[in-house]
Amino acid sequence: METALEKLIIYGITALLCAGVVWLYLHKKSRESKKLLKRNSERLTKKAFMNLFPSTVCRSNKCIQTGACIKGLSQDARTG
Repeated sequence: METALEKLIIYGITALLCAGVVWLYLHKKSRESKKLLKRNSERLTKKAFMNLFPSTVCRSNKCIQTGACIKGLSQDARTG
């Protein structure tokens, strides 16, 4: 039969391994969540910018320096 000390060591190592796996899983999910949040915030910022400037006219008094108004205009509108 195993002694109490051997059981304690075996269960302790098992618990540490399980805790390590859970920590790695949560850490991975946290990184994925941060990436997703960053990607969505960039989309929301662009969407909010396009709501601020619904027309193809760039208004310099409301410019927030993103360059989206230039990207959103056609080549004819930029030169004309």
